Amino acid sequence: MTGTVAVFRTPGEGQDDLAAKIKACGFEPLFEPILQVEFTDSPIQTDNDRPLVFTSAHGVGAYAKAVPEGRGNPAYVVGDNTAEAAMSAGFTDIKNAQGTGDDLAALLEAGLSGQNVRPLYVRAENISVDLTVMMAARGIVMDEIVAYRTVPAESLSLNLLRKLDKREVAACLFFSRRGAETFTSLVQQYDRAYALRTTKALCIGEGVVESVSVLPFAQTLVSQTPDRDGMMELVEKISVI
Repeated sequence: MTGTVAVFRTPGEGQDDLAAKIKACGFEPLFEPILQVEFTDSPIQTDNDRPLVFTSAHGVGAYAKAVPEGRGNPAYVVGDNTAEAAMSAGFTDIKNAQGTGDDLAALLEAGLSGQNVRPLYVRAENISVDLTVMMAARGIVMDEIVAYRTVPAESLSLNLLRKLDKREVAACLFFSRRGAETFTSLVQQYDRAYALRTTKALCIGEGVVESVSVLPFAQTLVSQTPDRDGMMELVEKISVI
């Protein structure tokens, strides 16, 4: 199978590496900036012993911008991409859940239960899973700060629209529910939903599947793991079909 693989995610997150892997599978990558990240510049005050909680690389970036020095805090992260960002930011005590929000909650409970400590959750303005509520149910109280927001795109690129019209898009990669919702809305506004009948939807989780379920994709596949490696396994899978 050949054609274009359209990638819908925020710009800059491991884009070069992802592009190389897509090309290695025989596809042309097309990165569509479906969401833009804006830091809120909220002041963050903490000390070197307080556990920090991150569910995205953007949260790490927002923290690093607000707190330019001191990386001695334990950093609890949801998966490998966030762990890589934490390592690049200088954190040395990184505890990686390697999974979903549920996995991160379990890791936090295992590491912090019985301790007199309030972790700080550095989060986005819009979240699909309320980790603070999840942890409260497990007996752990977290403070939180809204450090960034994702702003939906208002249009699709002319390049993508042309490729859709020519049925050249072999697959769409959706890395977030909000990105998938934004694409669904925009592709309907452009009256291009019909052009997806020969395109596969590759989704990072079941929530994303729900967001694109109204579109007539030829096939919808879900990553076995909610991370970049899991998504690339899907690309490799369709490359041999």
